[in-house]
Amino acid sequence: MARPGPIPKRDDERVRRNKTGEDGLETQSFNMDEKVKIPSKKFIHPTVEGLWKAIKTSVNVMYYEPSDWWYAILTLELWDDILSAGKRPGAMELSALDSMLQRMLITEADRRRVKIEAKRGTTEAEKAHKASDFYRDQFKKQQNSHLSIVADWSDSAAAGE
Repeated sequence: MARPGPIPKRDDERVRRNKTGEDGLETQSFNMDEKVKIPSKKFIHPTVEGLWKAIKTSVNVMYYEPSDWWYAILTLELWDDILSAGKRPGAMELSALDSMLQRMLITEADRRRVKIEAKRGTTEAEKAHKASDFYRDQFKKQQNSHLSIVADWSDSAAAGE
């Protein structure tokens, strides 16, 4: 079950203090012998069709059971009906559909809440340059430009201009 609160950090960003999960329990896992067949389905609305294709090619596929696929079809059929009719969903309807999508673990935030991480192949250059490095560099550049403006102003004020 998903946890309330802020989105947990990625596994490699977290500091481990114990060998088990946060609840003190180890994760239970089991092996399945057969690969689950993905049902074929077409949707009317292009956005829903695109989401269906994205789900089928997602890393989540390895965790889906037949009941998960049919739940995904049910959820997307509801979205397809709403979007194809051109109507806007009400607040309660939107909340219910959003909750259904969250249970399907479509977004990275939803997967991280249940401790599933999708790691794609990255090169060493990509690993070395993080977004935090970019923002730190931008901040330093901005700070340096402000300091040079202040220095120029103080030099001109000292010279009596």
